[in-house]
Amino acid sequence: MKVHLILNSHLDPVWLWRRSQGMDEVIGTARTACDLLDRYPEIVITRGEMWFYEVVEQLDPALFERIRAYVKSGRWQVVGGWYVQPDCNLTGAHIFEKHGEFGRRYFGEKFGVRVKTAYHVDSFGHAATLPDFLTQSGFENYVMMRPGEHEMHLPGNTFLWESPSGSRIRTFRISRSYCTTGRDTETNLRANLDAALADANPAIGHVMCFVGVGNHGGGPAKREIEWLNAHLHYRDDVELIYSSPDRYFEAVAASGAELPVVRTELQHHAIGCYTAVSRIKREVRRTEQLLHQAEQLRARRPGLFDAEAERELEPAWKRLLFATFHDVLPGS
Repeated sequence: MKVHLILNSHLDPVWLWRRSQGMDEVIGTARTACDLLDRYPEIVITRGEMWFYEVVEQLDPALFERIRAYVKSGRWQVVGGWYVQPDCNLTGAHIFEKHGEFGRRYFGEKFGVRVKTAYHVDSFGHAATLPDFLTQSGFENYVMMRPGEHEMHLPGNTFLWESPSGSRIRTFRISRSYCTTGRDTETNLRANLDAALADANPAIGHVMCFVGVGNHGGGPAKREIEWLNAHLHYRDDVELIYSSPDRYFEAVAASGAELPVVRTELQHHAIGCYTAVSRIKREVRRTEQLLHQAEQLRARRPGLFDAEAERELEPAWKRLLFATFHDVLPGS
């Protein structure tokens, strides 16, 4: 069995902190990731969300160029090509479409890449129609974590997720956690590795295991990389390899394994948040409708908007996309 080590740095732009603090963490996280890539030529970093890259581009152009170089070399994997990791239950159709539109354009223009793997590892649940919007955005694969096995049984950690309309996307559910937090490095790494191996499909012969600090930025620590380097032959029948979600899904396709098909929504996790802080939910939906109406008017009546109004549309959409973040829109 080959375990694809996914060195990632999940970051909540806001949660128990304000956006300005989240932006500080973006810069620290990006700089640390580049420094680790400089120090350890064998590793690969996985990082998603357009907002993260926009912040680096605006605040530290030199650091942004370091990232671009590592993306070009294949050692920095761009995933999750939407603006943020949104809530995937309350978010409206027009917003999903805008996430895809903005992300495709940005990553194509700035990095020359088409992001293949959608990445919502911290979103609380996933509506049955989501494969429609993911495939519409150009994604071929999807990585998620919630609901976990204790909340919803699935026929495997790698499966084809099919929407009611028939759209399908290869999907992987993370075992245990996308992060390895805590003081005891070995205990945390072994816990994630053993959970991934327990859920692995022998017919595929590959599985993913996620490593890195979560929530308030960060990423893989030096001590974690050192431990992994010393245990790349984890067991007689298990090899650890530094990899990326794209490479894992390529291995799945090459294996020829028949994947089970899941035809339902992926629920439930943190259900209480869906009735909390209703003002945010109302304002997000109202803003979505107003912006969509404005775009329809602009299409039907060219020249209706003056230059200032035209300039405001894209920033307004971005503010709205940010508000669909999975700890904002649900009210958590």
